[in-house]
Amino acid sequence: MRTPEELERLRSAREQRRLASEAREMKRLEKEKAKPKSKSYLWYMVFFLCLVYIVDEVATGVHNGIVDLANEEFFVNGLGLTIQQGQGNFSLMETAANVFLVIGFFYKALADRFGRKPFLIANTIGMVGGLILCLWSQNLVVYILGFCVIRFFVTPDEQIVYIFESAPKDKRGSIYSAVKGISELGLLLIPLGRRLFVDAGGNTIWRMVFLVPAIIGAVVSFCLCFLARETDPYIDSRLAYLKLTPEERLKIAKERKDQSKKQGGFFAAIRYGWSGKQLRWIFIVTLIFTFSRAITSYYTTILQTYNYTADQRTNALLMYPITAALIVFLYGFLSDKVGRKITSIALLSITIVTLGLFVLGSYLGWNEYILGLIIGLFLGAYWSNGDTLILMTGESAPTNLRASIMSAQTLFYGVGMVLSQFLSGTIVKLLPNGFLGLYCIVLAIPCFIASLFFLMTKVKETKGASVDQAVKQE
Repeated sequence: MRTPEELERLRSAREQRRLASEAREMKRLEKEKAKPKSKSYLWYMVFFLCLVYIVDEVATGVHNGIVDLANEEFFVNGLGLTIQQGQGNFSLMETAANVFLVIGFFYKALADRFGRKPFLIANTIGMVGGLILCLWSQNLVVYILGFCVIRFFVTPDEQIVYIFESAPKDKRGSIYSAVKGISELGLLLIPLGRRLFVDAGGNTIWRMVFLVPAIIGAVVSFCLCFLARETDPYIDSRLAYLKLTPEERLKIAKERKDQSKKQGGFFAAIRYGWSGKQLRWIFIVTLIFTFSRAITSYYTTILQTYNYTADQRTNALLMYPITAALIVFLYGFLSDKVGRKITSIALLSITIVTLGLFVLGSYLGWNEYILGLIIGLFLGAYWSNGDTLILMTGESAPTNLRASIMSAQTLFYGVGMVLSQFLSGTIVKLLPNGFLGLYCIVLAIPCFIASLFFLMTKVKETKGASVDQAVKQE
């Protein structure tokens, strides 16, 4: 057992190491902040962030773009299952992988301590690692491992934080919209990869679709190491903290603790949101809407069940990023013009019509290029509606609870997604061949209609709400 003198020496040594470490960090941050920025820095940074976003979007969507081929190899040919049974197994895999969404939330918070740049680079390298694992997957276990690695590193979205902290205030929204819209066009890498590798060499080399985004991600990661700078807001915030005395830090820690009690935190946010009509119904709409989430990964499998060839499925995938990007570009302008509520109603209406048209058109054997355009309209409207609900939540929350309430909405989104994927993964395996499209209609359209009804009748418009004053709860 150590004596009090030994314990004091240990504490003193730790304090000296901490002070030395903070001094080195302060010197490094001050040196980086003092470096002059060229006039072109913002634009070449936007260029690289756009590439990161493209890698993120492709890494997120590539499984959906090749699931028909992976299903055929691993489950249909490998285990003798039906197409629907194999798709059900993949839905269960996605359900299990959602645990990485929770871990990723805590991982993302580390960027507030260690900086944006290290995590921007680390996340991009992590996505590349997951893509390479899928590229090398000679069995299902390795493929699932790669899928889970990708799911973990696409969750933090550090490039979004970088955009908002690097872009000037008057251009922040337009730069973000432009980058996100262009990234949707980057999804063309998936069908182009299918065209280059699968259609030319056969279904057995579908893994090569992961190659091009992995190469782009590796090159971007390397460039970011030398060209990216830490964001000024992070540097200023970190330097301000490092310059505080121990007494000042202790005072701030106590104030933050007291303030967190006043604000209530996560569970208090749920209680507050559920106690008033506005947020309660946005939460409910989010849960009902997200209960349809599983169907967003079934479009290639639906085409497969209606006997579209691999080449025809690739043709459809070549078209959908175009109309998806169009929706993403336009809905923000519509939201600012006519309001969030009307925009969400319009987007939900598009999802209902386009899902029905896609399933009907697939059943009737419509041209695959037309079906691809319809898929893009459906997916673009679907994801944009989710973004609009997030915005309405933020505008309906008081400032002191806004972050917690938006996290609370994420809980409802996550519950809906997990229930959707688990239910679908179980039911789809039991469906007769050719009934997957009908199942999607039966599951999703009631969710969309119910969301639309409650949004119209229970939720107030939030456009123009003050940042400092939430939409009043009833």
